[in-house]
Amino acid sequence: MNHTFLKNAPIAESILQIRFENSDDILNRYELFYNAIISDFNSKNERYTFSKTFKLEEDKESNYLQNETFKKLDSILFFNEDNTKSIIISNDYYSFHFINKYSNWMEFKKLSEKYWDIFNSIYDLKIIPKISLRYINKIKLNLPVKFEDYFNVSNMGGDSLEYDLYDFFTKYLIYSKKYDSFANIVLAKDNSYNENDKFEIVLDIDAFKELEVNHNIWELFEHLRGLKNEVFFNVLTERTIKLFE
Repeated sequence: MNHTFLKNAPIAESILQIRFENSDDILNRYELFYNAIISDFNSKNERYTFSKTFKLEEDKESNYLQNETFKKLDSILFFNEDNTKSIIISNDYYSFHFINKYSNWMEFKKLSEKYWDIFNSIYDLKIIPKISLRYINKIKLNLPVKFEDYFNVSNMGGDSLEYDLYDFFTKYLIYSKKYDSFANIVLAKDNSYNENDKFEIVLDIDAFKELEVNHNIWELFEHLRGLKNEVFFNVLTERTIKLFE
């Protein structure tokens, strides 16, 4: 059966990311972008990285260690009022996020492009080496779980073991000739989820394309969406898909 849309898709977060040539100018002047979007994203959070150096100093009387700690602005997160949308910028990427409230692809793409255009009008970025489209899905199932009933992957326990599945982590990296793009696929139990007789599974699909020359990236995002959708519906069995129709 062919599927293109699920009314109750299990999307926890969707992320559209554009990577560009590293430039210190981005974070040094991030206020320009923030002022342009503050009516839609009225709060921000600065992320820092910390590093420490140690140096052995020698003098006539003794040896001692001298250390210095360095603090560097790594990225900035902007949030809307109800924390359902966010933008993250750093010196080498821009990403747009829908969080726990995915509406549809057209709105997600439209807003991603809207704020990218504002961002790029300020910084005039020319070189884009990579784009990616990532969807993190969370699927709740009742225990015990027969893995092959819900996911189209190898039957790891075999039929003779009569097993129930309680924990797992699998990761694949695939290249699609059809879309000329890659996808990282992670299927794993969410061990942070804690509810009796329930089992939450994360299906994390990160479709990406590396670029050698400039392209219309928004057309390419349509290709990445196609790849992501095919992976999603190929991994899930009909039994799982029916849970979200």
